[in-house]
Amino acid sequence: MKRDTECQLSILKEMEENKEFSYVVGGPVIGWKAEDEKRWYHLQLLVDEGLVTEEPSYGYRLTAMGHDALDLHRKGLLQRAIDELGNIGLAVLVETAKDFFHRKID
Repeated sequence: MKRDTECQLSILKEMEENKEFSYVVGGPVIGWKAEDEKRWYHLQLLVDEGLVTEEPSYGYRLTAMGHDALDLHRKGLLQRAIDELGNIGLAVLVETAKDFFHRKID
């Protein structure tokens, strides 16, 4: 399955908008729809990249880097990084967007 940055951002937004501090998702099950499998896979990529952390006792939560990714996305800086680098790891895109931000305020 190919990485889909838009899917990852959608999950981050959903987590941020959740009124609870945790995001509870069950693991993969037989008979899942392709879209459910895709979202599960991309949630795991977010964990791999440090934008989301899994808390075994209550689910998943955004990390500070996950919040940064959303803030940079709202400022248009994450899209600028995507335009320059393409669909690569979201953590790399966040770091590139942070560089754009720092250059903007220097």
